[in-house]
Amino acid sequence: VDLNMEEGEESKLNQSIYNCLYALRERDSTFFESSRTVLQKSALRNLCLNGNESAVLANQSIITLQMLDLLSKFFHSRVAPDDGLKGKGAQDVCTDGTLLKSNNDGAIQVEDTYQLLKPLFQLHSSALTALDGQAGLRKAYLYEAHVSRKASDLAQSMASIAVAKQVGKGQRDNDVQMNVRLEEIQTLWDRGLKMIAISECRKVYNIMGTYPAEKKGFAAYIHFSAFCTLLGKWYAMSCSESPEEIQEILNASVSLAKGAYDMKQNEESGA
Repeated sequence: VDLNMEEGEESKLNQSIYNCLYALRERDSTFFESSRTVLQKSALRNLCLNGNESAVLANQSIITLQMLDLLSKFFHSRVAPDDGLKGKGAQDVCTDGTLLKSNNDGAIQVEDTYQLLKPLFQLHSSALTALDGQAGLRKAYLYEAHVSRKASDLAQSMASIAVAKQVGKGQRDNDVQMNVRLEEIQTLWDRGLKMIAISECRKVYNIMGTYPAEKKGFAAYIHFSAFCTLLGKWYAMSCSESPEEIQEILNASVSLAKGAYDMKQNEESGA
C-alpha cells in the first residue's frame, strides 16, 4: 500500500496490515487484535501530531483508520461472526463485494478523492483473496472498474475489468457477467473507441431478441434495459442510425424497465 509516507513508516504500516490479513486467514483472534491495536494507535498518534499541520498527513491517518474499519468488518464476519457486528453487512462481506460502496460516487470525480480510495481497493481485494472470497472478489474488481472509469482512470478500469473476467472464469453468474460486459463497453466508449462500443452493445441488443422469455428474470430486464438505453443514446450522438431505429431501441428500453418494475411489484405483493 502506497500512502506516500516516509520509507520506515510505510514499511511498518504494510507489515501491520499484512499481520492483520495473516491473522484473518488463520482465524487467529489474538494476533489480529494485537496487530489491529498497534495500527490503530499509530494512526491516531499521527493524526493528533500532524493533523493540524498538513491535510496530506491527516488524510494518510484517516485512510489507515478506514482500513482498520474494513479489516474489522472482515474479522467480525469471518473470524468472530457473533462478536459485535450484526446484520447484512457482516454476513455478505466476503460474497457481495460491495463493502466499499458506502463511499460517495459523486465525489469520485475529484482526482484527489479517487487517489485516496486506491489503498482501500487494494486492501479490499487482498482481504478477499486471503479469505478465498472469490464471489466477492469478482464484484469488488467490477466496482473498482466502475469507480476508476468515473474518475477517468480508464487504464485502471480496463485492468480491473480484465481481473474480474479472469476471476470469474468457470463461474455461472449471469448477473455479474452482464455487469462486467456493461462496464467494459462503457469504458470502451470513454476511451474514444466509440464504434467498437456501439458494435459490442448492438451484439447484446441482438441477443436480447433471442433470449428465452422464461429466463428474463428481474436482473435480465434491468441489464437489457441498460444496454438499450446506451445503444439508443450512442446512436443518437453519432447520428449513425435513423430516428425510427433509435426510437424503437429506446421504446424497448422503456418496455424492459417496465417489465422489471412489474416483476418487482408482483414479488412484493406476493410476499
